[in-house]
Amino acid sequence: MIKCWFGMLLVVAFSFNTHAAELRIAVASDLRFVMPKIEQAFQQAFADTQTQVIYGSSGRFFSQISNGAPFHIYMSADIEYPKRLQQEQPGTGDVVAYGDGQLALWQRGRTSPDMDALRAARRIAIANPQHAPYGQKALLWLQQLPEWPELEGKLVYAESAAQVAHFVRSGSAEVGITALALVLSEELRRQGSYLTIPPTDGYPAIQQGMVITARGAAHSASQDFVDFMQSEQARQLLLDAGFIFPDAAR
Repeated sequence: MIKCWFGMLLVVAFSFNTHAAELRIAVASDLRFVMPKIEQAFQQAFADTQTQVIYGSSGRFFSQISNGAPFHIYMSADIEYPKRLQQEQPGTGDVVAYGDGQLALWQRGRTSPDMDALRAARRIAIANPQHAPYGQKALLWLQQLPEWPELEGKLVYAESAAQVAHFVRSGSAEVGITALALVLSEELRRQGSYLTIPPTDGYPAIQQGMVITARGAAHSASQDFVDFMQSEQARQLLLDAGFIFPDAAR
């Protein structure tokens, strides 16, 4: 009986330690293809830390974390969401910028999209501006175009930046406006072509930010991950994925 009880204690202790070591990270969907590389590099540096990455729209993650979702780190496609979380939830950490994203036009096939393709499209997919930062910026870019009155009625809304490509692949839209970091992935480059839309073309910079949540403040690996995201190794992976760093020229 004593041996059985001791064995149960060991199982419980092991389960607790495994769970405690897991770092749960809410990640904006534009990072879907570069994040596995970052995660692998982080775990090589911190072998004792397990990570669980969940992808989704930044606005929905903000609502979930505000309502108690058990994430330790929140990586948003818009730095304003982490700033709001910091203001509203005591114990939230410092907000850290980790790079600026860019928009891109994307369509199926080997022909790169252009403004003619945008005008000719019957349906144009963007992420829902109500909760997706890339959708907000795509809408701002479209609204400043002379063609906006003709384009407005063509818009169809995806749940996230990542789902924009699904809309185009499935035929629900002919052209999508999404994150450059997504269309530069090997998967989407095999299936279609893109045109980069830099912030200088008429939309505010997509400054992306992360924060340690109030729950994450008690996790020993939270700060390790935030520090790693500011390392040259992580920065190079983000550069390769199409992110830009305004401070690079200073």
